[in-house]
Amino acid sequence: MATQPIQLTIKKHVMYDQEAISKMLATPQGLRALSAIKLDDSQTAAAQALKPTFQRGNPVNTFGGQTQAAVSTMDTGVLQPFTIQYTAPTGAAGTGKWLIVGNPGGLVSGSLSIADADIADYSGTSSTNSYGELQEYARGGFTIASLNYQVSDSAQYAQAVIVATRSLDGSAAKKQLNGLIVSSLNPMNNLSNVRILDLNGGQVLINRDTALLIFVGQGVTVTLGISAGGVRS
Repeated sequence: MATQPIQLTIKKHVMYDQEAISKMLATPQGLRALSAIKLDDSQTAAAQALKPTFQRGNPVNTFGGQTQAAVSTMDTGVLQPFTIQYTAPTGAAGTGKWLIVGNPGGLVSGSLSIADADIADYSGTSSTNSYGELQEYARGGFTIASLNYQVSDSAQYAQAVIVATRSLDGSAAKKQLNGLIVSSLNPMNNLSNVRILDLNGGQVLINRDTALLIFVGQGVTVTLGISAGGVRS
């Protein structure tokens, strides 16, 4: 009998506390406090979810068989001087030929209306590279810094020596080098069949669209010593 008033009193206090809390939460201050509690709980949960999960493994103490080394660029030889020698055909059926340095895909010769049959094939033991090889080199591009131009007949110097550049529309622009050849030096100033062109002041660029062309007269032997520079290095 003595415990019943105590239980009733506790229930009254609990009911009173719940009513007081409900009334307090209904006030503007209570609503703001409740929102702050909910925001804090959501931020805490988000922070827990974003924590990375770590797995402990066995540490690596040694690195056996691992080698690290630098790789240097290899010179493919395009920067080395090379020689071209060619003799145009003789006889009744003999004609002059175009000696061309570059001209990959025949773009330049095609823009100048030069037939394939009129292009010199200078592959042989006296030439460092064949016409086809220099066509492939020209795809990457190289420059001609100097040209040693030796002929078997000094009349060859009157033949065309041009640098031609092909445009996208198929046309070609040409620059004659004959004036430079006539005024160039030879090794001993008394050799009529040797000329040396120093082109360092304005190097000739050989690439997909630009080529060096020399017309070699019938029966004439032309020997070219070319110092090249690479545009890819």
